[in-house]
Amino acid sequence: MDHTQHNFGVVARGAKAEHVFVLRNPAAEAIHIAGIRSSCGCARVRVLDDKRTIPPGDSASVIASLDTSSFAGARSATIGITLDKPAPGEVQAHVETYVRSDVLVQPGNIEFGAIQRGGALEKTIRVSSSGRYSWGIVEVKSGPYFTCHVAQTHRDWNQVCYELRVRLDSATPPGYLREHLIVVTNEPQHREIRVPVEAHVLADVSVSPATLFLGVVQPGEEVLRQLVVRAKKPFVIKNVLAEGAGLEIGLVENEESKPLHLIPVRFEAGERPGKLQQTIRIETSLQSGTISVPASVVVAPRQGQFARNRSRSDVGVVPLPQLARPLASRLPVLKRLLGDE
Repeated sequence: MDHTQHNFGVVARGAKAEHVFVLRNPAAEAIHIAGIRSSCGCARVRVLDDKRTIPPGDSASVIASLDTSSFAGARSATIGITLDKPAPGEVQAHVETYVRSDVLVQPGNIEFGAIQRGGALEKTIRVSSSGRYSWGIVEVKSGPYFTCHVAQTHRDWNQVCYELRVRLDSATPPGYLREHLIVVTNEPQHREIRVPVEAHVLADVSVSPATLFLGVVQPGEEVLRQLVVRAKKPFVIKNVLAEGAGLEIGLVENEESKPLHLIPVRFEAGERPGKLQQTIRIETSLQSGTISVPASVVVAPRQGQFARNRSRSDVGVVPLPQLARPLASRLPVLKRLLGDE
């Protein structure tokens, strides 16, 4: 697992508190998730797309979410992921937060969804507090790709309300954005409240799969795959470069301009076992620079190779019991030489 702890910080009632733990498989055998659990009823846990079997070199996303609508105050939970293959075991992670019962955010997060690169979009949420007439928002902190405007809409002895408008910048680079806005209040304690904000900025050109796993192969085995490159308007693939031993790209020269291209990928495994990390770089007519596609493969050892390696490593090594017996038999001689007898 890439990390095992996450603190949501101080959140408002009803705010979205969801975090992704990535479980990676660096082994040469598949991992199987037999079950998942949470130590607290305030937390729910699930495997994204119910991906319970993780092939070698691949990963699965375990999503933990805290219920901020039904619970308040300090909350924490331990997430248990039970494995039964290739060997029994459990991986644990921990999440925690502090839920402000007197502050409400509607909706619980800012979700821009999928937006084409170069487009700008604005979302609005409502932040309110009950019980204090003097409560107020001082400022809103955000990342470089968001612009925030906050305005008071209501104030009386029972409730104070603000409207928060968040704009996604048109210069935001492609990719997934999962960040937090920090709403700073005038209170002495728990004055910073986190509000999740998410966006998926689509690139001019997309590649599927974004990460290419070639599988577990035997030495000398050949693997054929393909990459799908698409865009909303026709384009030309200028160049494709494969960085890695045994990796070859099949590309038709002078290909016509079209919105979808298929790139054949061929890999031939060498004799050396282990996991290989490689990169495929694609250059198109629609954007400057290249698109990088990570590629990985696991080359399995030939049958009996482990035994041969083990026998080689044993050459010249004397087991401790065999070494101890001749040493014990020589102790009287050593004592006489040292003058102890």
